[in-house]
Amino acid sequence: MMNRRLTTAVLAGGLLSASALSVGAAELGRHSGTVLSLDPGTRTLVLAEVGPWRMKNGITEVTRVTVVLTPSTEFTSVSRAPDVAPTGWNGDYIEASAAEGTIAQGDFVTVMVRRDTGRPTAVKVQRVLH
Repeated sequence: MMNRRLTTAVLAGGLLSASALSVGAAELGRHSGTVLSLDPGTRTLVLAEVGPWRMKNGITEVTRVTVVLTPSTEFTSVSRAPDVAPTGWNGDYIEASAAEGTIAQGDFVTVMVRRDTGRPTAVKVQRVLH
């Protein structure tokens, strides 16, 4: 009897944890594109995102995406390893911490955003280095 209750409690806890994780994952999104503007006053970043491969009259449409930056937004730079990366893969991406001020107009970035705040809010901004 005690084992059955313990098993039921463990299974219920696992299901609650799994559903909490799926809700958290559903709130996150990703946008990639070229930085059109970065406004420190309003703490917003505007991207020119191409995709999800929308066409109009034979021309690829560019979507403007405005993202809110917060004091907790993480900034990183990613670049290709010249040789074998720490992952063991040749030419894999290496990520390093970066300052917010390193992002500039014309940079290509990928932004992980939370969507549950009413406006896309940046959790992490990755600047892709050439």
